[in-house]
Amino acid sequence: MVAITREHALCIFYQLKFTKTNIPIAEKRFEPFKDEYELCHLGDPLVPVIALKSRIYGSTFMFHEYKLEIETMASQPDLDDKLKLETKVQCLKFLNEVYVPANTVLDDFLSVAYVQEHIRLSDVFGNMVKRSNYVSNMTFNAFASFCGKNGVAFVKQEKASSNRKRQRGSNTRTWLVNTMVEHFQDQLVIDITTYFDRYQDFIKDKKAKNTIFIGYARKTPGKEADNVRTRLLQQMAAHLRTRSLVDKVYISPSCKSSEPIKNRDQKEDAIVNYADGNAQGMLDMLKKTRKKVVIVIIDYAGLTTDPDDLQLFIRNHQQIEQIFVDRLPITYEVEKYTRQQLLQDESCIQKFDCRSKPVQRARS
Repeated sequence: MVAITREHALCIFYQLKFTKTNIPIAEKRFEPFKDEYELCHLGDPLVPVIALKSRIYGSTFMFHEYKLEIETMASQPDLDDKLKLETKVQCLKFLNEVYVPANTVLDDFLSVAYVQEHIRLSDVFGNMVKRSNYVSNMTFNAFASFCGKNGVAFVKQEKASSNRKRQRGSNTRTWLVNTMVEHFQDQLVIDITTYFDRYQDFIKDKKAKNTIFIGYARKTPGKEADNVRTRLLQQMAAHLRTRSLVDKVYISPSCKSSEPIKNRDQKEDAIVNYADGNAQGMLDMLKKTRKKVVIVIIDYAGLTTDPDDLQLFIRNHQQIEQIFVDRLPITYEVEKYTRQQLLQDESCIQKFDCRSKPVQRARS
């Protein structure tokens, strides 16, 4: 996600081209609102909105403020004092945001954050060594393999966007890419490395506003020993509690992903002592609570692979406000879906029709 300055965002909001001439025009238009309102975004900096300052300050994870250009361009601390990318997922997120294939059409407002150029993989490696403790321990060949195996976008782009040229008698491959400007890269690293803390702050804020978070996990019937199944389910429960701070965890120890949610765990022996109950317990809680509920799952198939049954489940329980898919640290961020999205947006609900390939789970 590219960091857009407040001046740039104001121009976007008032549909003006981002130039030094238009910045004061946009600021003048916003002047009557500045005492009570502020410009912010809800996750996509290219879509600025105006919100009451009290709402922004009360939910800093949901509402993101823009920095002034002078703050963004201020002198940076030494590299040793900066936050560093620590994980594979963080590095892949950074690489795919910073080095965008040249054949990708950039929004006019986004283009100011990029410059088109030919780059060598050694240049990228050098940049990553500065910004990532994860990559700093790699050799160049290991990094090249890392990019190829993990499908880094600019590396796998069509040959028309890359070439080889002679440099001092050796073949050096270059790629034509849109490279993010340096100071935007600095902000991107901050956004990536602080995501988890901001996510948990967001959960705490929602809980303070009378929302309850419940976790749910399930295991498909299989041949593994009972103690192995129990250990895996305990790990899932622990992840839900520590990562997404759920108030309660409900477990279905043995059920198929396509089984209707309302039919699960009806036998008395489907009780687990390391959770707050099973699927029937979750259904009972949903009937009794008057609080808004966010359901957190480990992956899509961890809840259901039947989109129709999921929609029925949501319609039958008005308390369900959102569903979070917490695949950290396999993915960079938690995927969040509102009730409205899951009932009205076909592209969202169809993500649960995913049984063909199970999602990788993090190792404990």
